[in-house]
Amino acid sequence: MRIRFAKKDSARFISHLDLVRTAGRSLKRAGIPVYYTQGFNPHPYLVFSPPLPVGVTGLCELLDIRLDRPLFPQSVLDMLKDSFPAGIEVQRVYEEVRSFNEIAYARYQMYFPSEYTEKFSEFIAQDHICVEKRAKKGRFVQIDLKQEFEIETAGDGKVTFILPCGNEKNIGVALFSEAFRGYVCVPELPVGLFRIDFLDSAKKIFE
Repeated sequence: MRIRFAKKDSARFISHLDLVRTAGRSLKRAGIPVYYTQGFNPHPYLVFSPPLPVGVTGLCELLDIRLDRPLFPQSVLDMLKDSFPAGIEVQRVYEEVRSFNEIAYARYQMYFPSEYTEKFSEFIAQDHICVEKRAKKGRFVQIDLKQEFEIETAGDGKVTFILPCGNEKNIGVALFSEAFRGYVCVPELPVGLFRIDFLDSAKKIFE
């Protein structure tokens, strides 16, 4: 069973680990018969879509659960009403048909003061946008963001863009926003970040 939810307002500051704990408690509070793993330390079977960075609003987040007994999706949706804390909003419940392994990209929106619109155009027009990304074992590697993002629309303080967000390659959206802040030399530049869609390898919406 797949649950689609939004993580917004104050909930966007909840870490992924805390989200996992919150989901477990909320499902238990709602009386959802979630399957528990076997072994010395049983825990509810929960599988999330790629983690959302702290501070980023998610409008397309996904959670797969396994049930101990069959239930209709609408029944699960009704049971989940008001069980999650403020800021986590359950949107849909449905039978999953695609594996999270098929997620390859994510679509984001970024908002910033409109007076920086021209600066943003200059920023993405650079030949290279080199940043450091944390790799495995705490190492840092340099990547060229210019080779990674795809701008879909931009103008008047709002930009919609795509970044890799899969198992093979995942570019954190914070790298993009921090690179822009660094370009305009305004560390406290207010920026709003939203993840609005997951995409497959063909850049079609994943659900």
